[in-house]
Amino acid sequence: MLRYVLSIVFLMVPCVMSQTNVSGTIASDSTWDLAGSPYIVTGNLTINNGVTLTVDAGVDVKFNSNTSLFVYGGLTAQDAEFTSNAGTPAAGDWNYIQIGSSNNTGSASFTNCDIKYGGLSYTSANGMLYCYRGTLTLNNSNVSFSKNYGILAWTSGIVNITNSAIFSCDWPVAYNGSGDVNFTGTNNLTGNTHNGIYLNYASTATDMDLAKIDVPYVFLQGHTLSAGKTLTIASTNMIKFGTNASLKINGTLIASANTGETIYFTAYNNDNIGGDSGNELFQRLTTHPGSGGIIGIGDPDYPGPFPEHVHHCVQVVP
Repeated sequence: MLRYVLSIVFLMVPCVMSQTNVSGTIASDSTWDLAGSPYIVTGNLTINNGVTLTVDAGVDVKFNSNTSLFVYGGLTAQDAEFTSNAGTPAAGDWNYIQIGSSNNTGSASFTNCDIKYGGLSYTSANGMLYCYRGTLTLNNSNVSFSKNYGILAWTSGIVNITNSAIFSCDWPVAYNGSGDVNFTGTNNLTGNTHNGIYLNYASTATDMDLAKIDVPYVFLQGHTLSAGKTLTIASTNMIKFGTNASLKINGTLIASANTGETIYFTAYNNDNIGGDSGNELFQRLTTHPGSGGIIGIGDPDYPGPFPEHVHHCVQVVP
């Protein structure tokens, strides 16, 4: 009887230790199933335009150092994990998952997934999930331990986040262009080095909505809204400005809070509004007169009124 039990144990070992190495190009619709898990990304991997990769429940996708996944077609994953292949994982062990490119519109959907320990790239500021052109959808998923941003949205990127958490990153979400980031349900974007959404670019030349979320939107540099374009800020949002940062409105700013609610414009270091955003800058917030009006950090001798379409808002001086 004992021999029989031991033989069963040894027969199971090869299944437990199986793995599939992947790199290069996925040129036809493919499925990564549990039998081939874990899938080890040993070199950069590209899903071609028009091709879909499906990652089944229970599958582990592990990235070697300095590797990325480029989604120029489609990626669908449910109950899967995307993580480091290092024995002792750490933030920045691998690069990122990029959705789309200048010539390709990609899509990636993660449901009940964990994406972690990436965020290293040739730049000092990139997202572990990088929505360049196309759509990124997160449902009931966790994004964590990115050395840089958890999610980066480019101008042509659409990001939909539902009932998900982004934590232990530098910033949870950042814009490098006027992309579209939407929040639905209950999302947690705290527990990062900087608890806010970073708008890291200089001008918006499209209509843009800043969706309702419980952490501040942060401008750390001068920013201009182009003529003829509209920036809409949802009720209860908090807008924070770093040293010498400004928001110049050459188009239309709509910041109209619901009855009994408030939209705040304040300094980055004001921890009384939106909690600690991870910095200790101190400046006053004022509104300047002039063409289109400028909301931002400036001289308190020019308080001025808020521009048209701005209602139930508060300028907070820490």
